[in-house]
Amino acid sequence: MTRSFGFTLLELMIALAISAILAIVAVPGYQHIIEQANLNNARLHLLALQSAQESFYLKFERYAEAHELPVPHSKHYIFAITAVDKNYYQLSARSRKPGGRCAQLTLTQKLQKQPEECW
Repeated sequence: MTRSFGFTLLELMIALAISAILAIVAVPGYQHIIEQANLNNARLHLLALQSAQESFYLKFERYAEAHELPVPHSKHYIFAITAVDKNYYQLSARSRKPGGRCAQLTLTQKLQKQPEECW
């Protein structure tokens, strides 16, 4: 009797089923980590923009308009400088992906952060 080497079709199907179950469990967790990383990146860009606004204020005794500072670009968030006058500004980051509890982040010159649970 000769002995054959290799896997049976049943063994391959079981291995494939186990791999599929592991992928189904892992993907949502991975997506959550990616979303958190994008949110952290947006917060970092807003804080850097806030620092640039304060530096501009020290030089010119007013806050910069949107065209006077380099506004960051991201494939996940749209950044803007809004509501600017001599003593006030508001920075915002809006997610390109609609929905979610942290789809819009704002930061003012008084370090008011909205929504608070996203900071």
